[in-house]
This record gives sequence, C-alpha cells and structure tokens, in this order.
Amino acid sequence: MIKYKELITKLNRKKIADCYFFCGEENYLKQEAILLLKKMLIGPEAQDFDFGLFYAEDTSAREAISLAETYPFMSKKRLVVVKDIDKFTESEL
Repeated sequence: MIKYKELITKLNRKKIADCYFFCGEENYLKQEAILLLKKMLIGPEAQDFDFGLFYAEDTSAREAISLAETYPFMSKKRLVVVKDIDKFTESEL
C-alpha cells in the first residue's frame, strides 16, 4: 500500500499502474486521485467513451469488469471507477 503523496509523485512521473484500489476514510483524497488519473488518461472529448463510473449497489461486478476489459475508443487507456466495491456480494467477485 502506498500513501497519497507517493501516489501523486508516481502519477506526475507518468508511472501509472494497470489497477488501483483506493481505501480509507479520506474521500476527498480518493476523489482527487481519481480526477488526476482521469485528467492524465482521458481527454475531455473521450470521457463519454473511455471513462466509466459505477456504484456497486447499482451495477454488477460483471458489468464493470466487462467495461474494463473493453479496448478504449479515443484514448490509449480506459478508466473504470467502481465506488463502494464492498457492496458487491462474494458470489459476484
């Protein structure tokens, strides 16, 4: 696990991992990290195509995974954010 400042340093150096799991009480810091990733990976013109935001209580894990496995349309990467992942049932994971 890395701290927020270390994550920001890595992102600013363009060292972006394939997957991140943000946890903790600081929702503001989690949201800031997501916004930075979105800004770095997805241009404004591509957000409707290459960015997905899901809430676990409103979607299935399969739907989020399916989007994550889909090739990006207008960007080099696709960004999929799933919030409240602890709401998925064990059988979904």
